[in-house]
Formats: sequence, structure tokens, C-alpha cells
Amino acid sequence: NRSSDLHADPAQELVSRYEIERLVNQDAESATYEMALPCELDNAIIPARMISTDVCAWRYRTPECGYLGAPVADEDDKPTANPQKDKCGKRLTSCKLRYGNKGVLPFGGFPSAARI
Repeated sequence: NRSSDLHADPAQELVSRYEIERLVNQDAESATYEMALPCELDNAIIPARMISTDVCAWRYRTPECGYLGAPVADEDDKPTANPQKDKCGKRLTSCKLRYGNKGVLPFGGFPSAARI
């Protein structure tokens, strides 16, 4: 056990800045405000896209999706060789049909967000 592990570094500083978001309560003697981080006030979403556990946000056959192969399945994951019926179901299983179970999946959802 090293002694440096037991003590805070006095040169490090955490600076937090909050903005007043709204007045919650006010009386003759005091006022209560709800505070927020600056990024919360401008309606920013971090990350900059919605976190969805089981739905891919990418459009099929675009650079984000990256799939350029032969037709595979329709949007219900039923096999097809017809290019007109080839549509992605936007599920992790749909991605696996195209890239394989062990392939690198460019799935645009966040499957691990549902896990605790």
C-alpha cells in the first residue's frame, strides 16, 4: 500500500459550474432555486443521439450501417434474395444476419444500456 494512494492530490481541483434553472419557492425570508449544469439548459442530449437499447438508428446501406453485400432478409428478418424486399429490421438480430454472430456489428443501438 503506497502512501500516495491514501492522500488527495492538492494540485487537482474539480470546478463545477451551475446555472439557475428555475425558481422553486419564494417567501419573505428565502428563495429556493433549482440548479442545472450548463449543458442541461440548452436542451443538449449527451450523447448527441437518443439511447435506444434495441433499435438501430442507422439507415440501411449507408456509411454508418456499412452493409453493401447481397440481399439477406426483409424487415421481419425473413430470408430473401430479392433486392426490393431486402430491408433491415433495425434489430441486433438483423445486424447479425448480415455480419454474422462473431462479426463486428455496426449496430446503431445501445444493447448494454438495458443491463445493470
